[in-house]
Amino acid sequence: EQGQVLRGQQKSGYWLIDVAEAGDYDIELRRWPKEADGTIQGTLPDGTGTALPITQASLYFAGHNHMSIGEKKGYQFEGLTKQVKKDDKGITFTMHLKKGPTALHTWFRGKDNTMLSAYYVYVSPKNGVQNR
Repeated sequence: EQGQVLRGQQKSGYWLIDVAEAGDYDIELRRWPKEADGTIQGTLPDGTGTALPITQASLYFAGHNHMSIGEKKGYQFEGLTKQVKKDDKGITFTMHLKKGPTALHTWFRGKDNTMLSAYYVYVSPKNGVQNR
């Protein structure tokens, strides 16, 4: 609901998706749609909306390996995380996705216990889908 997006309500959820073709994909997490051109932490360019103190973006695909065995730490988040800077409009992760159904979980985290799912996610094949 667009009113919740404008108010910056902290909602959590996930997407059930079906990857049509295995390959490398860019997954971009955004607070605002691309055409709105707003930053993750800020309001829309016209000043509407609520700014949020977001400092991190994370994602997790069910049934996928996000890191090597050597990178994993016991009882810790096994997804991918990147820092969000003041002028970032989106945070892009690159992953190899397996063909078939999966659940995509996203999070924006920040100061003052801010935590919500990304409102917008864009998934694009990277340089054409490369099967492995």
